[in-house]
Amino acid sequence: MDLRRLGAFVLCWIFVTALPVAAGVTVGFDVATLNELLPALSAEEIAVPLSGSRSVGVRLEEMKVTGLDPAAGGESGPGHILTSMRVRIAQLGIDLPVEPHLSLRVVDDASGSLLELRFEQVEIPLPLAGAIDIAAFLPPMRFPAENLWLVAGAEGTIEVKSELSGIEMGRNVVRFEFDLETVPGE
Repeated sequence: MDLRRLGAFVLCWIFVTALPVAAGVTVGFDVATLNELLPALSAEEIAVPLSGSRSVGVRLEEMKVTGLDPAAGGESGPGHILTSMRVRIAQLGIDLPVEPHLSLRVVDDASGSLLELRFEQVEIPLPLAGAIDIAAFLPPMRFPAENLWLVAGAEGTIEVKSELSGIEMGRNVVRFEFDLETVPGE
């Protein structure tokens, strides 16, 4: 299921429930669905800044969700998405499989609320140095969590604002909670 299908689901839900002035909806994604979404959301290569104007490119390939850990997280979110992927850093000769932990959360920004996908743990085993966690060097990926929908109704077109308000993680599903609100016409 991609983000367009999610939008279509939200719109169908609005039609079926005869949306009042404000409402909410929860949409759940299992591991199989997350495996369809996550590779489309994650960046293929991240430029990690070094000293001065130099940077190193970190390629993230073959990302796959392997499970959910609702007990992890604490302040970093409602739990962790457990993944596997390949990390390639050509400048350092690194090409290794890793098992990162990702957190999801809703953050507020000047432009509105955002869905943040953050690497919490990405340990790379290096000979002689042991494991190094590069999660702190990988910037979070952020996506708009608000949308405005135009819904054709019997009385005309209605504007409906959807906003991601919360995330809840279970052992088998991640639930995204959306607040829906009709926007008064002019």
